[in-house]
Amino acid sequence: MLKFRAPGGLVLLLALSAASLPASTIALTGWTGGSPATSGSDQMYGWFFDTSAPLNVDALGVYDFSSDGLAISHDVGIFRVSDQALLVSATVPSGAGGSLLNGFRYSSITPYALSAGSYVIVMTMPAGNADSQYINSSAVTTSSPVAYIDSAFGNGSVLTYPASLGDFQEGMFGPNFQFTAARVQVPEPSSALLLAAGLGLLWARCRR
Repeated sequence: MLKFRAPGGLVLLLALSAASLPASTIALTGWTGGSPATSGSDQMYGWFFDTSAPLNVDALGVYDFSSDGLAISHDVGIFRVSDQALLVSATVPSGAGGSLLNGFRYSSITPYALSAGSYVIVMTMPAGNADSQYINSSAVTTSSPVAYIDSAFGNGSVLTYPASLGDFQEGMFGPNFQFTAARVQVPEPSSALLLAAGLGLLWARCRR
């Protein structure tokens, strides 16, 4: 029986590469107070935010009030404020189909790069649906470089740029997203030395 034995340098290289992959960060991390509410008509809930550095959005989510699954599916999208363009969107399915993390259910997407700037994230809230979202919340916290600006509200059954800023102060949650920093990570000196040693060993094995 033939057995494949990976060169030690290759194993080390793969291990270092896996260790350097950044973990996703939750954009909206918490708030205080508020009350759960559903919609009296076809509406959109959301929030405006700024980002002071580039980032890659890799998941869009919806708050699951009881963490037991969503009654219906909801569309979530991020718009650029400067031209009101819809940049990226996804549908978070009903039930427990999305991944649950810190009270939100997420749908993964192909990473989408956001440059530093101003944006708004909104979700669809069809009339009288059984999913509750928080309104009139305060003391909103976010992960750097995302900075919360204000609540967003609109009408309609499909994703459109929200007409109102500042309704149901301070927040409407609502939608959320996950991201990774859009920068090249430079290895620490010790990691760089290990990587160089592994590549050298791999080269020597190949020469033999």
